[in-house]
Amino acid sequence: METSRERMGWLKKLLFAFVAAGLVFVFLEGACSTFYFAWKFFSIGGNEDLAERSHTQHDPLLGWVNIPSCEVQDIYGPGTKITINSLGFRGPELREDPGLRIFCSGDSFTIGYGVTDEDTWPALLGTLDPRLETVNAGQGGYGVDQSFLWFERDGHPLDFSIHLFAFIWHDFERMRESRFFGYGKPLLALDEGTLRVTNEPVALHSELSRWTDRAARSLQYLRLAQLFGKAAQEVAPSGPEMSQEAATDITRAILEKMKALDDERGRALVLVWLPTRDELALSEDRYWKRIVVQQSIELGIPLFDLGEDFRRVEPERVGGLFRDEDDHFTPEGNLLVAEGIWRRLKKEPSTSSRFESPR
Repeated sequence: METSRERMGWLKKLLFAFVAAGLVFVFLEGACSTFYFAWKFFSIGGNEDLAERSHTQHDPLLGWVNIPSCEVQDIYGPGTKITINSLGFRGPELREDPGLRIFCSGDSFTIGYGVTDEDTWPALLGTLDPRLETVNAGQGGYGVDQSFLWFERDGHPLDFSIHLFAFIWHDFERMRESRFFGYGKPLLALDEGTLRVTNEPVALHSELSRWTDRAARSLQYLRLAQLFGKAAQEVAPSGPEMSQEAATDITRAILEKMKALDDERGRALVLVWLPTRDELALSEDRYWKRIVVQQSIELGIPLFDLGEDFRRVEPERVGGLFRDEDDHFTPEGNLLVAEGIWRRLKKEPSTSSRFESPR
């Protein structure tokens, strides 16, 4: 019969086993967390960051712009290339006779991150009518503010008939910060109704700041950093540098200014809402979608919602419209955008008349 001393011995062994298992778990959890942090530190900003850096340079107003007359082969993988013309826009040199030229403002979804020159939606749009020439003024990471400032400085002086101002919902949130992935960017403010840049010139992004930002973003994968981060957020909540209400007012001021610039040259301005994969998964509209719809109506600027086209696609085909690596458009997704814009351009009163006869 088992004695009490023997039972105590078994209990001690069982307790020791539990403690040992707990210590092993804590060690493995800490080791995995540290390994994940290190892996993210060396992979964050990896291929994507290097792809952007291969064709951009610092700009004191915009933060970063394309390097003029630049070409990078195999930038997103074998067989892909990015060509930057002498004006700093993606694509070939512009024709001397603009014909029916369309200026396309936007971010990485417009410049065509992940696809070769001919498979961006501006390039594909230009193939749908022999009279068309498109200018691809998209740039990776741009917010609505940067797209506007780039158009105002380098796009407005050009000769064109239609201005497509394209964006995803993230572009409005980017306006609220003076940095993007560690890179300095402009921050707009309203001064008695007038737009002004509050941090010009934008600071040059050094290699040290790039690594510092990479480390800061990697810390979120450490459990200890998550714990202290949540505690700090409870004590002193932090957020974007600009409130959503201020960004809403600035968005309206941007659209008003852009419309005035295009009106004085007799151009047609059109807003283009580009869908993201995560947006399509939601059943309700986001805040910025409601704001854009409202402001487009109030300002009399047509809005092309390409999300409607994507939602009509069979569910099993939607995955083929976005790249698995980064959720940007595939060639098929870009073609769907180009064809959707083309159909709307021929129906929209402010643009359809421009297709009645060659210029």
